[in-house]
Order: sequence, then C-alpha cells, then structure tokens
Amino acid sequence: MARLKSTALAEQAQLKAAHKADPNAHKEALAKGIEPGARVRFREVPQQGYEQLGGLEHYGVVRSVAKDHLVVEQNGAIYSKKGRLKEMFRGGKDIVVADYKIPFTNVKEVMGKGRLAERKPSATKSWPAPPERKGGYDNCDIGDCANPPVKAYAIRSFDRETTQLGAPRIAALCREHDEKWPTLTEEEKKGIPSKEPTVVPMLWRMGVTFESWRIPPKVSDEKEE
Repeated sequence: MARLKSTALAEQAQLKAAHKADPNAHKEALAKGIEPGARVRFREVPQQGYEQLGGLEHYGVVRSVAKDHLVVEQNGAIYSKKGRLKEMFRGGKDIVVADYKIPFTNVKEVMGKGRLAERKPSATKSWPAPPERKGGYDNCDIGDCANPPVKAYAIRSFDRETTQLGAPRIAALCREHDEKWPTLTEEEKKGIPSKEPTVVPMLWRMGVTFESWRIPPKVSDEKEE
C-alpha cells in the first residue's frame, strides 16, 4: 500500500529517536516474543503534523525485525478470541492491507502466533510485439530521424472535406518524437483562448491514432571484444 511522503519522514524521525533513547530495545523485544510470525497489537507512526494524536492502533503479524525497528503486516485475516485463524471472505488471509514500520515501543501486546500472507509476485505487464511492416522498425518515421523507434502506432489519415478515414498504416516513433497530446491550461479549461499557439505533435498531424505497441530494443549481433 502506498504511503504518504510525510508519513515516511515521520517514521524515520520516530525510529531514530526511539533507537537513540533505547539502543537495547531490539534485545528486549526478542525476549518478549516480538519476532517474525508473532501476532501483535500495535500503534502506527502518526503522519507528520498529527503526532499529538499518537497514531491509530491495529492488529497485525510481524514480518521482519531490524535493530532499530520492525515491520508489521496487516492482512485480511481475522482471529477468534482463542487465536484461531478465520477468514472474513475466501482468500482474505493472503490480501495485504498495509505494511507498517514502527519502533519496538509501539508494540502494545503480543498475542501469540499469527500467519503472514502468501504474497504473489507482481505480474509484469506483457506488451504484444508490433505487427510486421514493410521495411521493419529500423528508424523513426518523423522526417530524416535515424533514432531507433520505441513505439508503434496504428494511424489513419483524416480527410476534412469528406470526413472519411484513410487506410490504416503503422507509424514508428523514437523516444524524442513520441510526444504527448498537449494538456489544456487552466485558462483554456475555462474557455479562454491561449495566447501561445498550440503545437500539435507530429503523430496527430499524420492522422488519427488507434492501437499502439512498444518496440523492443534491437539486440546487437556484434560481440564485445
């Protein structure tokens, strides 16, 4: 779960202060059973500017222990009063809600053994290869640019008089020429014409864009000496 930058800064400050105040807290925590796999009641580090509130309390399972802090995982599992693992819904025990980095003094109670979520590796998005075209994808299609293209677009020219679209074709652009459509300024959003002329990227001057593909970098056949 993404954390605010202010929260991360507050965490670092509190962790340093806690470690400086009690350098032996790590050993004391281990003696109390605060170790990976232990289920604990803990208080989170408050966001910067809200330190007076003290942070909210949560239940979680210790994921890792360092010399100056520990990481507690809050997942979708629930436990009975006797400490037996239950599920609020199927698969909930393997859903990670958040990870909290806290000083040892923020652990309020050790409640026995818990279960860490089985984290699945993040799925990397696979991009389909661009379709074959005459001439391949050696160079960028803008002017005389000789840079290797990184993106391919399916485009169709637009006839303003007949309002008809032409035959589809593939255009390849390098990183420099792969320009985004200009965003509206605050004045333009209110209907006020911009004083500066709008520069339309070359791709959109070529036609209407449809599907797009990433072009993988070309692998050199030359061997390094």
